[in-house]
Amino acid sequence: MPEEIITQPTGSSAAEPRIHTIPMEFYGGKNPAPAEIPQAATPGNQPVMQPKIAPKPVAVVATGPAAARPPGAFTQPTQKSGAPIALIVIIVVLVLGGGAGAAWFFLRAPKPAVQPAIPAAPVIPIVQEPAPVIQEPTTSTPATTTPEVVPQVPTTPTSSPALAILPDHQSYKDSVDGDNDGVTDVEEELWGSNGGIKDSDGDGYSDETELYNLYDPAQAAPSKLIESKYSAVYINPQYKYSVYYPSAWVARSLDEATGRETMFTAITSEFVQIRTFPYPTDKTFGAWFAENFPTENLATYTPFVNRFKVSGSISPDRTVAVFTDGSTIYVLNYDGGTRAEINYRMTFRVMVQSFKPANIVTPLDMLPGVSLTTTTISTP
Repeated sequence: MPEEIITQPTGSSAAEPRIHTIPMEFYGGKNPAPAEIPQAATPGNQPVMQPKIAPKPVAVVATGPAAARPPGAFTQPTQKSGAPIALIVIIVVLVLGGGAGAAWFFLRAPKPAVQPAIPAAPVIPIVQEPAPVIQEPTTSTPATTTPEVVPQVPTTPTSSPALAILPDHQSYKDSVDGDNDGVTDVEEELWGSNGGIKDSDGDGYSDETELYNLYDPAQAAPSKLIESKYSAVYINPQYKYSVYYPSAWVARSLDEATGRETMFTAITSEFVQIRTFPYPTDKTFGAWFAENFPTENLATYTPFVNRFKVSGSISPDRTVAVFTDGSTIYVLNYDGGTRAEINYRMTFRVMVQSFKPANIVTPLDMLPGVSLTTTTISTP
């Protein structure tokens, strides 16, 4: 942009110079006459005309020929045209307006990241729907198959379940009895007695006699069998009957709900079974027995009274015994299975001798811990 620099000399001798400025209108193509205002009077000088609006001096760093200006000189910058400023303002407005519009567009547009979360809501009812679908096939199953099976089940009632007694149980033979005292060698070990001596404790009574009367064959009389570590007492939870049995055997109820059947099993798998039946009211005991145990002949049974003063009958081979208290029938059976020789015939007799229903009072001489001056021992 052209500018005119006029150096004003200092001192009072020189004539006061005039300063000419080129107004802005001159650069727009006009040729106006410069307005002059009188300059402040100085001593010895005439007033001169100054511009109405004195421009603020601005130091301009010039390059080229303008750089060699004398010290103290200053340049009067000219004002820039208004066109570039307007252009800049327009550009700024456009940039700001475009940025604001773009920001408005992006902020107003829906975010695509939120859309995939919408399908997650129907997951809950989908899980619950299969439950009724699974039940549908059951309604379509024909119900005609169930009645066809029912008539095939026998409906003939029986007065009581039959006791499983082997038809050939009378052919049982005892296993080895080394001292011939009526107690097998297996039983001698079971009750703690000596299998090589008839009278293990030397009290004058054989091992068989002591076991039959519920005394300890390994301890001198009157040591009771119930006090021996080899003996245990079972009490039925429902019927409350009690019975002695070897502590090495396993006692378990086969029908815990009713307690009608209890089994005592040896290590050899031989067992003694106790079953209960209601006493018949519509027939005699003999007729009931023949109906339920057709392989047995009650006429061959021997009546007896055991050590607890309970009356009963026992089979000739000493493997089946029957008791009754007027309301319940108790049947004790020794089952050796398919063995050619059985081991526990004397042990079964111990259980028969110790069987006691709940309504029977225990004799004084059979109570544990009671010592009697005289002991009555009957022969088996």
